[in-house]
Amino acid sequence: MDFLSFALDLIAAETGMSRTTLAPLERKIRHSQGGDRHYIASVAAIEQSERSTRVVTLSASGVSSAEIAERIGVTRRRVNQILAAQGSAAP
Repeated sequence: MDFLSFALDLIAAETGMSRTTLAPLERKIRHSQGGDRHYIASVAAIEQSERSTRVVTLSASGVSSAEIAERIGVTRRRVNQILAAQGSAAP
């Protein structure tokens, strides 16, 4: 079983759908993406992305980097690194 089959089986089970209902979707995905190697982000990568988004959003709202660091639970230096990578600057 490949990952797509696993994912569609899980979706079918969680939604109560028949697995055969998802066959046309599976075919479309396999047609457009089949044979390629794909990346699945880890939970840590998703959390890091969400944290970076919160940092940028708070900074854009005028919150200082020290306050952002305290709210999010990272260092002020990390806040400034995230903002620098995004091309933003803390107030």
